[in-house]
Amino acid sequence: MGPDVEERFIVLETKLAYQERLLEELNEVLIAKGREIDDLKRRMATSEEALRPQADAIRPPHEAPPHY
Repeated sequence: MGPDVEERFIVLETKLAYQERLLEELNEVLIAKGREIDDLKRRMATSEEALRPQADAIRPPHEAPPHY
């Protein structure tokens, strides 16, 4: 193996190491965002349940839609 090939090999190893670290970081971000989305879904469902009785109280009873 000549010096040029060895240098290219080192450059490739360095790039691979950076890419592996970047993939690990992106995976961590993806996992965190997934947890955040799950939490927001739970909070939204709780809010919808809490607001449902108020929405039902506001709705007019059995009125025909305006196009009738």
